[in-house]
Amino acid sequence: MDKQQADSATAMRDVIDRWRDIALSEVSHQDVTGDGQPVAWWSDKENATTEAFMRALAGDPELVVPGKPADSQFLTRFLRPSRPMGKRLKDDRPTVEEWISDGAPVPEEHLKAQNWEV
Repeated sequence: MDKQQADSATAMRDVIDRWRDIALSEVSHQDVTGDGQPVAWWSDKENATTEAFMRALAGDPELVVPGKPADSQFLTRFLRPSRPMGKRLKDDRPTVEEWISDGAPVPEEHLKAQNWEV
C-alpha cells in the first residue's frame, strides 16, 4: 500500500468510526447488507472492527467497486446528495470517493495501533 492509499484508508476508517453509532440505530440498516450481514451488524463494534467493516464494503461488488467510484452504489446510491444519508455525510463524500478511487484499501492493524499511541 502506498502513502496515498494509506492516507485514504485512514481517512475512511475515521469516517466510519465517526458514524458507526448513528449507523447502528438506523432502521434501514437492518435490511441493507454487506458481505452477508446487515449494515447494522457491521456497525456494532461488538461484532466487527472498523477494518473488518471496510473489508466487507470493499469486498461487496454490490456496494463498492474498488477503483471505480462511479460504479459503486455506496457512493452513487446511498450517498447521493438527495438521500438522507447523502445529506448527512455530504462533508465526508469526498473521502469516500477518494477511498474507492484508491482501490478501497484497508488500514493495516499496526497502523491503527500507531495512530492510537500518538
